Amino acid sequence: MDPKTSEDLGQVLTRVAHRVERNRKAGATTGVVGRIVKTKSGKKKLIYANVGDSRIYLVNGDKATQITQDEGLGHNIWNALGLDYFEVKQKGEIELKDGDRLVFCTDGVTGDTEYDCMTDEEIAEIVSRAKKSKKAARSLIRQAKKIDDRTAIVVEV
Repeated sequence: MDPKTSEDLGQVLTRVAHRVERNRKAGATTGVVGRIVKTKSGKKKLIYANVGDSRIYLVNGDKATQITQDEGLGHNIWNALGLDYFEVKQKGEIELKDGDRLVFCTDGVTGDTEYDCMTDEEIAEIVSRAKKSKKAARSLIRQAKKIDDRTAIVVEV
């Protein structure tokens, strides 16, 4: 599949969900996917789809903007791949500029309570301070406060 729209990415997550459902030992999981595409005018945009409490942030300079919203609180996820009632509700696209960085991360990085939450300002500072995307991702993981799966990918536009 060659996804060109956020709807296409939603279908990708739906396919994954059906595979997870068939393997009951797998349980349920969250998922976030994105792809950078060029518009007809030559500009770049991110198309994305998200289920659960993984997140996408757009970091531009010293500002981080959360693109997706959590579909759960703490260990209570109400929308996840593998649940019978799952639905890809979060799909969209955003225009990008050269120098933007995208952060794709799990809730182990961002946290979800006042004790383990990483603020947008902290994310922006960590990502903008790192010269390379790989180092930014490692720094986010290292500075995360939540004891959980910590996964981060940082992509420079």
